[in-house]
Amino acid sequence: FWEVELIGRLMLVNIGVKIRRAQNVSFASNILYAEAYYNRGVTYGKLYRLEEAITDYKIAISLKPDYEEAYSNLGVAFDELNS
Repeated sequence: FWEVELIGRLMLVNIGVKIRRAQNVSFASNILYAEAYYNRGVTYGKLYRLEEAITDYKIAISLKPDYEEAYSNLGVAFDELNS
């Protein structure tokens, strides 16, 4: 299990760098910004950090309201959190 945790942490660092870079770019980058939050949400979900995943999916949706994958994963994360 420690390998999964290590890989997850490395992915979160990499995604965090991408998010910070996207923050410095104009509105045209909102799609990339949304994808960075979505990807971090996926990583949090794999690590069973569901509340953090839900937060990131919500941010991704706010940046890209038609983000179907984010809506889907948000629903899955809510189901897992409440089961």
